[in-house]
Amino acid sequence: MTVTKATAPTGVGKTDCNTTANDDGTITGVDNTMEYQKSGDSAWTAVTGTSVTGLVPGTYSVRIAAAGMALASDAVSVTIAEYTAPKADTPVFTPGSQSFTDSIDVTITCALNGAIVYYTDDGSTPSATNGTVTTGAAITLDATKTLKAIAVMTGYDDSDVATATYTKTTPSSGGGSTPAPETYAVTPGSAENGKITVSPENAAEGDKVTVTVTPDEGYELDSLTVKDKDGNEIKVKDNGDGTFTIEMPASEIEVEATFKEAEETPGTDDDFPFVDVPEDAYYRKPVEWAVEKGVTNGVSEDEYGPELSCTRAQVVTFLWITCGSEDAGSETGFDDVDVDEYYDKAVAWAVEQGITAGTSENEFSPEMTITRAQFVTMLWAAKGKPEPDGEMPFKDVPEDAYYAKAVAWAYANDITAGKSADSFAPDDPCTRGQIMTLLYNAYGE
Repeated sequence: MTVTKATAPTGVGKTDCNTTANDDGTITGVDNTMEYQKSGDSAWTAVTGTSVTGLVPGTYSVRIAAAGMALASDAVSVTIAEYTAPKADTPVFTPGSQSFTDSIDVTITCALNGAIVYYTDDGSTPSATNGTVTTGAAITLDATKTLKAIAVMTGYDDSDVATATYTKTTPSSGGGSTPAPETYAVTPGSAENGKITVSPENAAEGDKVTVTVTPDEGYELDSLTVKDKDGNEIKVKDNGDGTFTIEMPASEIEVEATFKEAEETPGTDDDFPFVDVPEDAYYRKPVEWAVEKGVTNGVSEDEYGPELSCTRAQVVTFLWITCGSEDAGSETGFDDVDVDEYYDKAVAWAVEQGITAGTSENEFSPEMTITRAQFVTMLWAAKGKPEPDGEMPFKDVPEDAYYAKAVAWAYANDITAGKSADSFAPDDPCTRGQIMTLLYNAYGE
């Protein structure tokens, strides 16, 4: 008898993983005479069918299996790549960078349907935790500004940052406009234990420049120095609120700051631990109530973090505790809510009570930042979705919006007064201070 060796297979291909689970790779162009092996494994697995599915990223060897007097063939290799999330489309400014004389209206849009666009006008880089959410309405500028925007969406990498600069010019007496004055760069230095932002990033001589310093948790500003290109120190005005004002010289300037560990500052109320919740803050009483009821703790022993945004998991847990922490009679049904997570029971309860249905049929999106519209809708649902009485004044709440009745109910019952007399800002992130205030107004004594 003659021992032969099978010929190596041809036409073997692959399909890379295309979901975040990274378990849906495929080897194609195979048949039942073949077997495959993942790099690092010792055993070969027989192929059944014309493809091998459910594979994780890695390099796989494929060969004709030994049969009778024929030895197994040489193997061919295919490499299945892990899933790479697509990048969100970069936001677009309309109009783009230009000069103007009085004021200018700018809109920011994104081609990716459902993406949330955050923008800044203070020189800082926008993100899901830094910036203002654009509602699609025009942004009116009446001073020189540099706008930056980024698009964020679940399942996508954040977009590139879009930038546009709008320069205000002074009309001449003849009715035209004079050329824009020469501007100079304002450069924030890199700071350890804190962040420096400036607005605008370019300014003409005599313009006012605002510097904002943001210490990291546990730190405070130690020194702030501004120097021109020749090293001369520029006078800085402390505004007392974490911002400083500089009158721009006819030179580039650089802003440097140092931060030191914060000294412990005792509060005026010995029983109240949070030094970042002033006695006259609108959210002071709601936070006191929430701490007493066990609804929330601070972000540290002595800080509450009132301006921080919250996730969907956090707010559902706040609401669940406020309503009595009842156990649900079933599991959540969401693939992204594990039974050992702190918010599992809260989400199960909210689903059972009809307070939330998740962001899709099988996802709750626990780590997604919650908006003002979403949280007020949850509150309204927890109260049984009562019909609102009267009209509301908010121009940014369309009548057909999913949250329209919820906002109208909250306004009629003095749960919210909006962010201004005619604006609710439904797409803005709901901060910890706002969340406790809404809860207190709905459930407090």
